[in-house]
Amino acid sequence: MNLLLATAPTVVFNPTLHYRYTDVGEVLGYLQRERPDWRFRFLDGLVVPVESAILREIVQGVDGLVLFSDVATAPATRRLATLANQLVADLPILVYGKGPLRIPAYFQRPPFTACHVDGDQEHAILSYFDALNGDGHPEGVVQVGGPPAYPGRRLGSALWGWADLEALPLESYRNLAILKKIPFELSIYPSKGCHRGCHYCDAPRHEGDVDRRRLPDALVAWTTEAVRRYRFDCVQLHSTDLAADPEWLKEFARAFVKAGSPFPWTCCVHGNTLTESHMDLMAASGCQRIGLGVESLIFQSNRGFKVSRRRLSQLASYARMRGLRLKGYIMAGLPGQTEYDLLDTYLFCLDQGIEPRVSTYTPFQELEGLDVSVLDQMDLERWDRKSFLVESQAMPVSTVIRMLVRPPDVEDWARERLAELTRRTG
Repeated sequence: MNLLLATAPTVVFNPTLHYRYTDVGEVLGYLQRERPDWRFRFLDGLVVPVESAILREIVQGVDGLVLFSDVATAPATRRLATLANQLVADLPILVYGKGPLRIPAYFQRPPFTACHVDGDQEHAILSYFDALNGDGHPEGVVQVGGPPAYPGRRLGSALWGWADLEALPLESYRNLAILKKIPFELSIYPSKGCHRGCHYCDAPRHEGDVDRRRLPDALVAWTTEAVRRYRFDCVQLHSTDLAADPEWLKEFARAFVKAGSPFPWTCCVHGNTLTESHMDLMAASGCQRIGLGVESLIFQSNRGFKVSRRRLSQLASYARMRGLRLKGYIMAGLPGQTEYDLLDTYLFCLDQGIEPRVSTYTPFQELEGLDVSVLDQMDLERWDRKSFLVESQAMPVSTVIRMLVRPPDVEDWARERLAELTRRTG
């Protein structure tokens, strides 16, 4: 069987490359391992923004098309699927990603023939195309016009794939990293699953709510070779909370040091569970930066939407003592948040030595259950977690855009703007 994986060409505000390695590369690695006699190819509309190039590949002969989509790329994905269907009327077209998990109704119609809705995506894709070959039934996949979906399956970590890096356009990703002025960073799932259920987060429905982790020795060995061979600058251990399993973290640190601390790495953790002992392990095993979900502080208060001001200050002190950098992920546009809150959070992070990174609160939960006729009338391209902008008296769009783009004078501007607002209100 000859399968083409693709993403639709579209204009994006600020592309996140992590998911190309994890949700595309690791899926490809799993499929290649499980079906070595099948042929797979990936065309990324992010770096090949030409629909005709993807369509030409399709018309030359593929047995199935697999499209990766989030909510913001849903319209472009549907357009690409429609054009593919017009070229090859009976082509199986399966769509997966956070888009189908958030707004399944949008994708559960022609020209798509199947939509991943439950369980691990790589197993769902494989089970669908196996079923087309007469082997079993699809699991975690809704077949358009077909019977109800069988439940999906969560795979043990030993069954996860390692990213097929040969299939990814790495030099294009390297150039994108240069354009964004960020390191050329390999991302990998060391763990999947989160039980916290923050209403704005996709992790529980995408990864499940049970924490599953790769074996540390295998993780270090594979990643070491990938960094050496493809010359990555560093590695993002792409986990919702790397420190959620302290025993695993100890084993990872042991395996990493035993291997000679072979690569620099970064991670994300939950600010209310991170401890000094976690930081000791991370600092001793090559960690360069820890990401924290700050979301927002409340102006002139110790309280925060997720982490308190006092707690952030404490974590910043712990990190400085160990030579670790902290990155604080801030959301603009949270319900009840004011411009005061956003500016104060940004400046507090800077003053504590925490690198602030602003994105936009995107209320995906408001899309759930909407009829497809309503979804078709919406500007879904705005729902991208990076530039979802809503003008309000409490939060001017001009302020949010400046915080997103981060011009060289943003710190001075933020201090002047907060001082101006404070003077106005006395």
